[in-house]
Amino acid sequence: MTNLDLDIRVWVQRYIRGDVGLRDFQEWFVPATWDVHLNAPAAADVAYVVDAGLSLFDRGELSEQALKKWLRRVSVVKVETHLPVALAPGSRSRLTPLPAFG
Repeated sequence: MTNLDLDIRVWVQRYIRGDVGLRDFQEWFVPATWDVHLNAPAAADVAYVVDAGLSLFDRGELSEQALKKWLRRVSVVKVETHLPVALAPGSRSRLTPLPAFG
């Protein structure tokens, strides 16, 4: 996940919660995602989903409530966790989790 991808998701969450209004969200989103396919291709998919929802809203095809529902699909931040692993003693092919700290 890129910084822009994360930023988009955080701004979407803020809008859905009502921390920022739609106008503030759009004023951030439009310049942040301009030429996203060139500047941050990894964030393009999420930007395109948001842009499509905003376009449907602007054309009157979505209410603001429906827009928020549309945007919920991108508001989830996927967190990948990787447990540290080490080779098991005496083995070069078997990985075992490192003991937990604490």
